[in-house]
Amino acid sequence: MDGSASWTGDDRRAPDLDRALGANIRALMAAAGKGLGVDLSMEATTAVLARQAKAMLSGVDCFIAVVAQERQESFRVLGAAGSWAEAQLGREWVVTGTAVGRAMRENRTIDSHDISALTPLAEALRDGGMQRARIYPISTGKPLPDGRTVLGLFAITRRDDRGFTDFERQLLDDFVQLAGMTFNRAELKEAANQTATRLKIGVDLAVDLASSLHPPQVVRRLLVRAVAAVRADRATLFSIAGDGVIVDDSYDLLDRPPTPGETADLTLLPYVEQAIARRAPVCEAGLSSSNTPLQGAARHRCTMPLVFGGEVTAVLVVSRRFDPAFNPADVSTLHLIGSVAVMAIRNARLYAAAEDALKARDDLLIAVAHELRTPLTITTGYLDLINDGSLGAIPEPLLDPLAEVTAKNAELRRLVEDLLNASSLGSGSQQRFPAISDREATDSRLSA
Repeated sequence: MDGSASWTGDDRRAPDLDRALGANIRALMAAAGKGLGVDLSMEATTAVLARQAKAMLSGVDCFIAVVAQERQESFRVLGAAGSWAEAQLGREWVVTGTAVGRAMRENRTIDSHDISALTPLAEALRDGGMQRARIYPISTGKPLPDGRTVLGLFAITRRDDRGFTDFERQLLDDFVQLAGMTFNRAELKEAANQTATRLKIGVDLAVDLASSLHPPQVVRRLLVRAVAAVRADRATLFSIAGDGVIVDDSYDLLDRPPTPGETADLTLLPYVEQAIARRAPVCEAGLSSSNTPLQGAARHRCTMPLVFGGEVTAVLVVSRRFDPAFNPADVSTLHLIGSVAVMAIRNARLYAAAEDALKARDDLLIAVAHELRTPLTITTGYLDLINDGSLGAIPEPLLDPLAEVTAKNAELRRLVEDLLNASSLGSGSQQRFPAISDREATDSRLSA
């Protein structure tokens, strides 16, 4: 079909001819629609569909508006055909609380000669001289991963007051059904791409976090990754301390973030308190620009509790100073990031605690060994004086006890040296402490 043929309410073709023509048109639409939404962008896809719809009927304009996943409270004109419709490209209307929004939720078609009933489109339709409109919701049938069940709407408008004939309505019904399948294919492909992207983010994050067991490095890498993954401009990780929180670290692209170690009471951070109580993410949109404790200004915020073993071990807060708000796909990405991060942070903290315990043990061993080394040096010196006769002849009854004491003293000296060397190896210094020499013992003895 070259687009020149049209059908009107005055058309008196035989029913068989009408059916044949309708079948041919549906076949052409099906053939044209097979490739739509595969390699084309959504803008290009909607433009093609709008032009095809306009070519089917005389004296009509057509536009296609979509409900974006990041702004599900409104729909925006993405494709159009006809002078009036093309002037609406990029225009956006609110869905909530309108007749069109109600029709979209209920998945029913509006065929109206009362343009005023089509709020919020009424003013634009009247300004364009439109008298009749037929509006189709484009439904998914089942919810997409981002929560949408309606992808947008398909609108056909006329400047005259002629109603749409049964034949025209059948053509439009079939065409919109095709358009809906096209939209579903495109959106499912986009959802698959987003899932693949999230999995890649998770794998890359796991590799990045596993490359360090130093808690500050692990936390900083988490925050940088979180900001990039959901296009935020600030991310902060809080640890829970009783009725308050402590800033582990904060990363901000635009401003100075809070300093690690800063604290705040939970009552000053109700969104954190709510996320902890629910053990579920809390998203807020359209916030005032005023600063909040430890968080600064934010227009949109998402608070993700990091849960391990049923307990909240930390809270990740990401925010944007700009639109759009965080959508369900962003929340899924943050949930994946949190699931990976909670294990990495826990492992890093356990490793740090183990290192601290080992250092405390080594410090204690060194302290004890050094405290024992000084008196041992003195006892060794006096035993040497006794054994070499410098203090006079040794009575025979004391020879065996003296030999036993000398052997035990030497054994204790070796034990002290082993303690010093073991603590040195544990700390990684690999410094070997020399044994107590005879000269050292003699000097100690003389000084004593």
